[in-house]
Amino acid sequence: MKEIIFPDHYNYTQKDINNIKLQAKKLNAKILTTEKDYIKIDTNNNHEIKFLKVELEIVNEKELLNYFKRCI
Repeated sequence: MKEIIFPDHYNYTQKDINNIKLQAKKLNAKILTTEKDYIKIDTNNNHEIKFLKVELEIVNEKELLNYFKRCI
């Protein structure tokens, strides 16, 4: 497994995508990213890339809000 990290809100260049694909090929690995980042990749380049769909469910919203209020 190899991890390549980019900063938040990063705009991927063609060079970045090519490098990621090359690294994956060398390692015989699959490319996995978040859905948020996947949609930033040009559709001509994303056919070899899979993404994780992440959802957040807040179970006790009132408790969370009270926690934030105490922290402020």
